[in-house]
Amino acid sequence: MARTLLGALGLAASAALLAACSGGGEVAGTPNTTSAPPAQSSSATGPSEAPRVSTPLPTDALLNRPCDALSAAQTTEIGMVDPQSSQTATGPQCRWRSASDRNNTITIQAVTANKGGLDDIYFTKPQSAYFEPVQIGGQPAVYTSNLDARPSGTCVLWVGATDQLAVSVGAQISFGQNKTNPCPVAQRAATAMVENLRG
Repeated sequence: MARTLLGALGLAASAALLAACSGGGEVAGTPNTTSAPPAQSSSATGPSEAPRVSTPLPTDALLNRPCDALSAAQTTEIGMVDPQSSQTATGPQCRWRSASDRNNTITIQAVTANKGGLDDIYFTKPQSAYFEPVQIGGQPAVYTSNLDARPSGTCVLWVGATDQLAVSVGAQISFGQNKTNPCPVAQRAATAMVENLRG
């Protein structure tokens, strides 16, 4: 089956992803939603290095109500406002803006264009400008994109919701204390998302 390349998707998810906060740790995020070109299936090249998702997350909200990925209390705590949902070529997404600076954004997108979850993300590792596996609330995850825009305020974090679905959490920080260190903003949003989806 054809897959979506992380390169183009990473740019999509990183071109306009999470932007973070000033002072009180407020954040907001939005990815650029360009569709990505198809890529060769990783099954053709052997087994993936991606870790399995031992505890799948409920995906109904991600797929049908993406702005419910975070609760109202969480968005207030993180300092985000104005959730905007949309359906893109790569999957449903929600973008929030920072209450303190509307140029800072966070975007959460269920990447339904890929059917292999984190396998598809690991498949593009050779083309990645950075690739840093982590755990987010017990879920396998990885910071990666084909363009390293972290020094200029953009960080892309992929979380394995199930073995078939990876979720992109992007932070684009244009102003504030996290402009040169946006990944903690993405991590905070992703951690909140996992906690919320688990209920």
